Amino acid sequence: MAYLGLFGCWVMAGTLVIAAVAKLRAFGDFAGSLVALRLVAGARARPLAVAVIAAELTAAALCLWPGTAAVGLGVSAALMAAFAAVAARRRAVVPCRCFGSGGAPLGPRHVLRNGLLLALALAAVPASLATGDPQAGGLLPTLVCAAVAVALVVRFDDLADLLLPLPTDPISR
Repeated sequence: MAYLGLFGCWVMAGTLVIAAVAKLRAFGDFAGSLVALRLVAGARARPLAVAVIAAELTAAALCLWPGTAAVGLGVSAALMAAFAAVAARRRAVVPCRCFGSGGAPLGPRHVLRNGLLLALALAAVPASLATGDPQAGGLLPTLVCAAVAVALVVRFDDLADLLLPLPTDPISR
């Protein structure tokens, strides 16, 4: 697998595992946000929340399991597309629960973040199908770069606040 494939798999897996664990830690907040976003009625929020978390963990495992990286990246890409669509169609001021409690109201920054992750996942698919083992000397730098990328994804709201503070009414246009 080429380095881009490894990088993409590690970034997607790291991001998805952190997101799933954070959602589990603030499960009530996450399930409540699904209702606030009008994605489901109250009784169906918990099963959907469980399904989202399970999908994230499954995609992460597929990215890291030998022989299933391309499938994991494909599932990750589908998740990122779905998450971007939810952020783009927001109908209420609902905080992003991607990484647990807190987060800025869903909006363009979340569409951008998930779009970038979608692009990475899609770009990494062909590289993940490449045969041959990468050189050992390139593994550690690739892992370090992936860890930095995951940290930037997880703290994306904070970085966006530094660069582009939210207006007082995020829904106004």
